[in-house]
Amino acid sequence: ETHLTVEVLGYDTFNPATGNVDGAPADDPAAGIDCWMIDTDYDGKSFNARRIHLPNSQNDKRIQRFQRQLSKLIDHPLWQSMQSTKSAPFKIPSKDHPRIAIKIITRTGIEMTIERDVSDFAE
Repeated sequence: ETHLTVEVLGYDTFNPATGNVDGAPADDPAAGIDCWMIDTDYDGKSFNARRIHLPNSQNDKRIQRFQRQLSKLIDHPLWQSMQSTKSAPFKIPSKDHPRIAIKIITRTGIEMTIERDVSDFAE
């Protein structure tokens, strides 16, 4: 059974106020990302967040409290991937929808979504 892993290496957004393209610094792709999500079986119509990542949540007191409350139920490697820019491995999507979609939400509220055919990730 083949699995995929997705890693956010950065993002670019257009700033209409300056006319420039802004993005995450190359040395810190998580900078400015509040949340990023993966639809691991994207149907091309509606985004269903099947994996949610909060890469800058290590110091968030609410997330720390939630982690403590769930302590024995947590799969720690999965929890660590939830707090990074690299996903845990997941199964290749179904043949009906051989696509995935990745949505990034920045700290300023900008949302961007990209979709990819799984063949883009074939080794």
